[in-house]
Amino acid sequence: MAALLAVALPALAAEPLDDVRTGTRGDVEINWTRMTLEASAAARGFGLSADRRTVEEQARRDLGPSLLEGLPTVRITPEQTIGDLLDDRELGDAVRSRRSRWVITESRYYASGKVELSGELSLQDLLKPWTLSRASGRSEVGREPRYTGLVIDARGTGAVPAVAPRLVDGAGEVLYEARLAEGAALEVVPVVYVYDPAHPLARRAGDYPLFVQVGVARGAELELTSEDGIRFRTGMMGARVLGEGTVVIVADR
Repeated sequence: MAALLAVALPALAAEPLDDVRTGTRGDVEINWTRMTLEASAAARGFGLSADRRTVEEQARRDLGPSLLEGLPTVRITPEQTIGDLLDDRELGDAVRSRRSRWVITESRYYASGKVELSGELSLQDLLKPWTLSRASGRSEVGREPRYTGLVIDARGTGAVPAVAPRLVDGAGEVLYEARLAEGAALEVVPVVYVYDPAHPLARRAGDYPLFVQVGVARGAELELTSEDGIRFRTGMMGARVLGEGTVVIVADR
């Protein structure tokens, strides 16, 4: 009986849900679910006397530049990329100083002498100066709706992921610009993207989120359907929870 149970258990395990990733320069990927920049680098030692630590250090030296190569193209808003932000007179230096805060997430060692490292750079940490510069004070985000968060269905629209997308109605009036409250800006990102609302990180929208549908996407500017624009305006606009990182966007595969 125990043997049968051991065989049956793997079949009962749920398949892991993919994160939303897009490519950028080189082999770097943007993970829009976890809001990280991800890359790998490898180095190889030759001969039996090759020192593994030396090979690992070479891979580490290659990994940092690989991550930074993809950084400028990451879209922050519908109009702005991180490359634009790095050129900003007020915030460029503060953001630039955080580029070295990447970490190694996995190390792989091979009998051939090859060492492969994977690393990531947190966009939440990198962009903290920018996020704080546009954060809303508690007095600006104070409405308490019955909803615990917002789930935006952008599937089928070709929406382009951004750290801070813009939500508008059919008349082009801005409904939501992904601004965080001052306290939340230190800890979370404005939105996350998932392929499936069942993804564990979609729980940030809480137990009773408002679901809305995007009718048209113009890059990272998302226009709600007429009906859902009204629903958002009456049920969620100006809500405190929107400034606490409770927004999830369901994206196309």
